[in-house]
Amino acid sequence: QAEDGIRDSSVTGVQRCSSDLIIFLIAMKDHSIYAANAYWVEDGALNYVTIQGDQNSVSMDLVDRDLSQRLNRDRKVAFGLPSR
Repeated sequence: QAEDGIRDSSVTGVQRCSSDLIIFLIAMKDHSIYAANAYWVEDGALNYVTIQGDQNSVSMDLVDRDLSQRLNRDRKVAFGLPSR
């Protein structure tokens, strides 16, 4: 039924395609940017899984929080890091 918006492919088709794989952009203070499928913060380090499937970890001190937030917000991707 098109009434609930779930089965109407003309409305949800693009949303489904874009939500199948969320890519987070993580910017570093050295101006490098990494694309990640997942991320989490643990013991002062940002851990992330690249789109190639590699798991990496970097000190939160090296992350450009403001640029990371802006890059993801501009793409309408929810991205959050704990306060310092």
